Amino acid sequence: MTRDIIKCAFFHSEEMGCVGSRQADMDWFKDVGYCFQADRQGSSDFINNISGKLFSKAFTKKISPVLSHHGYKITSGAITDVGQLAENGIGVCVANMSCGYYAPHSDEEVVIFDDANNCLTMVDRLIDELGCNKYEYQYTSSYGNYDFNFSEGGKWGDWNGANRNYWYGDYGTANREVKINDETGEFECYYCGCSELLESDIGDEYAYCPDCISDIYCGEPKEEIDPNQIEMFEDDEDMKHWNKSFGVENDEYEDISDNYDGSMKHRSLVNKYLTDHWSKKNK
Repeated sequence: MTRDIIKCAFFHSEEMGCVGSRQADMDWFKDVGYCFQADRQGSSDFINNISGKLFSKAFTKKISPVLSHHGYKITSGAITDVGQLAENGIGVCVANMSCGYYAPHSDEEVVIFDDANNCLTMVDRLIDELGCNKYEYQYTSSYGNYDFNFSEGGKWGDWNGANRNYWYGDYGTANREVKINDETGEFECYYCGCSELLESDIGDEYAYCPDCISDIYCGEPKEEIDPNQIEMFEDDEDMKHWNKSFGVENDEYEDISDNYDGSMKHRSLVNKYLTDHWSKKNK
């Protein structure tokens, strides 16, 4: 699929309350079929809930094989620009995703190239899968009663007196989105430090952070997914079709990540293969 019909948007002051996307000209998005954003720490989260669902079940079914192949899982996330665009009424499926950075906004912030490249390759593959089609979806907020007016002097994080020590500490070492305050022993939001968390509509393993305007995961740490154990093919023919899409005719291994052991060396080999493949294909 040609890439010369893709639109890109770069918004101002996302972390001050999605200031730019909140004021976006939505007419500019009228011919957009779906919208992706890569602005989440880590390497495996694909966000379908920011105080409300961001894409449909049909869209989920369409993209799931690609997500599984790249080791991603669908989960909830914190407020960001695609969530604001959904709230603005963009009217199509949107999503945010991990893109390989860790310990953001701190002196220890790093980007793992292989993780970032895996995200890029996945998005490229998703575009091929979805094509130039419109995937309509109407977002409905689960928490419509929280209406904070930034235009009247409100500031991000003011509601519950959350501290501003964002993003520091052991961020990225656990996949829960809460941490325990050493002084009070209570849970607080990993992202903003808010300690006055509310009940979530998603389920008992989640809480709602009114400062982030988002559901956050507070259950037991999730088991890491082994990409080599993912059941992504219905039968042998499905597997062959996938392999052929990468120009691979050898049926001796299940897919590009067969025997994947998670090591940096192995990840580099896999990413080099994918990068070389798409570079040749798009020439």
